[in-house]
Amino acid sequence: MQRIGWGDWTLNADNLTLTHKDPVLEINLEEISDSATLLDWIMQVQDKTWATVMTVGQLVRALSEIFNPQANLCSGGRNKRLEEVVIVRDLVEHLVKRYKRESQSVPDLLDEPAGWTRTREIWREKGYGDE
Repeated sequence: MQRIGWGDWTLNADNLTLTHKDPVLEINLEEISDSATLLDWIMQVQDKTWATVMTVGQLVRALSEIFNPQANLCSGGRNKRLEEVVIVRDLVEHLVKRYKRESQSVPDLLDEPAGWTRTREIWREKGYGDE
């Protein structure tokens, strides 16, 4: 099983799901076929009482890396549709291959991306907190 992660979110390339570890929430990537569905998932998670700024940011990063929505779902401000489930599988396989190419092994979890440390500092300075 190939696994790639973003904080508490893990991609399971075998069954095309993105899963939050605690509490467990599973997103079936095959059901995301347009920008509205993608945005709906982000908003659903954002409304959860357990969702932190970091949790939502990690979800956005994961969905961005998997779907490349600017190119595949909403370029030019226009909604696009992924017409076939095969496209989602291809996007996931491409992502797994990219991680294998960039490092010798697929990372289990990618903790905070490099630029997030400064972003968290700014949030704290503005009084938003980091959670």
